[in-house]
Amino acid sequence: MVTIGGEANSDLKDLWAFDLDLAMWYNPDIDFKDYYTPKRFHTISTINESQIVSFGGCHSEYVHLNEMHLFDLSLFLMDPTNSENRVITTRINITEGVPSTRWGHAAATNNGKLYILGGRNDQDVCDLHEFDPVKMKWKEIEFNDPKPKPRRRHSAIILSGSLIMFGGFDGSFFNDINILDLEQGEKGVINIPKSTISEDYYSLVNR
Repeated sequence: MVTIGGEANSDLKDLWAFDLDLAMWYNPDIDFKDYYTPKRFHTISTINESQIVSFGGCHSEYVHLNEMHLFDLSLFLMDPTNSENRVITTRINITEGVPSTRWGHAAATNNGKLYILGGRNDQDVCDLHEFDPVKMKWKEIEFNDPKPKPRRRHSAIILSGSLIMFGGFDGSFFNDINILDLEQGEKGVINIPKSTISEDYYSLVNR
């Protein structure tokens, strides 16, 4: 498990890795080949066995970003105990089709591709962007109606070829599920306006 950055007394850019088998934390040194902005509310996503990407986030007083970096953990994973095996980090410099700056978005991967959904810049947004790390290309995916409402701080996972989005915040909290079918030729959205999480939780705690 890998975590990068966040916020303590200030915005951070450190990397921590947790070995789930050994129950041990590692804090490898990072070789930043390009400038990396300390940030929070960004996403990091695994794209293959040894590489992860970070996207977006904000720093200072919610200064929003759309920078993207590739973290190569190949050397570190060979021997995490060797302090010389640093994580190599480079910026992905693509200008065409890049999503707008944002923080509080959600990210998920499917078949080697990265999906960025929603978030906030000067306002909440709800758009979907696909990144192909092999072709190094972005493209925006259009929704059919009904479109999910713009939001930030939601969650998203890939399940059975669909991007499942839950919850979020736009000044008020959401409690809905949206299912975005990525396998349709024309991308469709199924909106479930109210999930049963409240009822499910009530039944669990009142047995």
